[in-house]
Amino acid sequence: MQKQSQMKYIIIITAIFIFILSCNEPLRILLPKNNKNKIIAIQPFDNYNESDLSLLKQEISNFFHARVTILKQKEIPIRPKQFPDDSYAADSLLFFLSKMKNDSIAEIIGITHQSIYTSDQPTLKKMNANNTYTYSANIIGLGYIKGNACIVSDIRLMSTDRNLYMNRLKKAIFHEIGHNLGLVHCNDSSCIMAESNESIVYLNKPGCNFCKKCRRRIHQ
Repeated sequence: MQKQSQMKYIIIITAIFIFILSCNEPLRILLPKNNKNKIIAIQPFDNYNESDLSLLKQEISNFFHARVTILKQKEIPIRPKQFPDDSYAADSLLFFLSKMKNDSIAEIIGITHQSIYTSDQPTLKKMNANNTYTYSANIIGLGYIKGNACIVSDIRLMSTDRNLYMNRLKKAIFHEIGHNLGLVHCNDSSCIMAESNESIVYLNKPGCNFCKKCRRRIHQ
């Protein structure tokens, strides 16, 4: 009887342990069901380590349950803006990337080591009697709502710790893909779509997932 009680106790403890692990395992999502194109393409704009690209490809494939391909590396096709850091226009890069989309590609992700910026178009200011745009320089990434392309700069994500670097990069990419899937910024601080995704402190945190509310929105 004592052995049976001990065995029952071990089984209960094991079941509880498995349940806890399953709760902590990141839930994965699919690209929208009505999207027949299931290939996600990665477009490197600079020289990237082959093993880093392969790992990134696997991370994206596992998370979105989609086939991922790595395109041939290209030079950035536009000139940098004359900011102190010679940033490139993320908006122009998105336009270029979206033109590369074809019947076999559902989403295209541009990655670069260069600094990128985006114009803050809702904020028009007058300066010297002329209307001028303000700019948000050195952003981590950009993706349009319901778009088919996003761009991420890793210039602020670099680290001698490869695992930390890859964690930052994949979270930044997943955030921008979330915008392409129709998601806005989320109030849940644990969600990939949290606005704090532009913070290195946030990107350093382990874990990488959309909250339940955001996942429901994707599949509506």
